[in-house]
Amino acid sequence: ESAEALAGNHGSRHTENGADPIPLATPTEGGLMSAKDKAKLDSFVISVLETGADPTGSIDSTAAVQAAIDEVIVNGGGTVFFPPGIYLFNVNSPSLNPGIGGIVIEGSGMDSTIILFHEGDSTANVTQRKNLFYNDANDPNKKTITFRNLTFRGTKTSTDYNKGGVPIFLDYYKQIVIENCKFENL
Repeated sequence: ESAEALAGNHGSRHTENGADPIPLATPTEGGLMSAKDKAKLDSFVISVLETGADPTGSIDSTAAVQAAIDEVIVNGGGTVFFPPGIYLFNVNSPSLNPGIGGIVIEGSGMDSTIILFHEGDSTANVTQRKNLFYNDANDPNKKTITFRNLTFRGTKTSTDYNKGGVPIFLDYYKQIVIENCKFENL
C-alpha cells in the first residue's frame, strides 16, 4: 500500500517512498530548471566579440558594445566581457547606456583591455559633451554597476583637459563600483 504523494517545494509530486523526483530543480518564472542552470542564468556573460566589437582599435565598437549591454539587460543582468584588445569609441558615436544597471563591465585585465575613448573638444556643460557610459535619469529602480579590469584611455593632452567628456557619467545608481581600473589622458 503506497502513501499519497506530496507536492515538493517546486510543485512536483514526491514518489511513494517520499523521495523528491527532481531534487535539484529550482522554481523560476518560466518553470523548473536545475540549480546549475539557474546559477548560469544568474551569471549571464556575453563577450563583446559576439556582438561584433573590434578588438584591434581600428573600427568603432559602440554599436556592438551597446548590443551586448542590451543583451545583458534583457537577461536580467550579468556581465559584458571585453577580451584582450583595444576597443575604439569615436567622438561622434552615441554614449553607451547601461539602463538601470545590475551589470558588470569587465575586461581581461587592466593592462590587456583598453577602452580607447575619443571625447572630443567640447567645452559645453558636461551633460552635453561626449560621455562614454552615460545615464543620468532619476530612476528608483537603478541597481549597481561594476567596472572591472579595464583601462579607460582618452585622447587628451596635458594642455587640454578642460575640454571633452568623461568615460563614466552615471547618476542615481545604487552603487557604482570601480575595481582594478586605470584612467589615462582624460
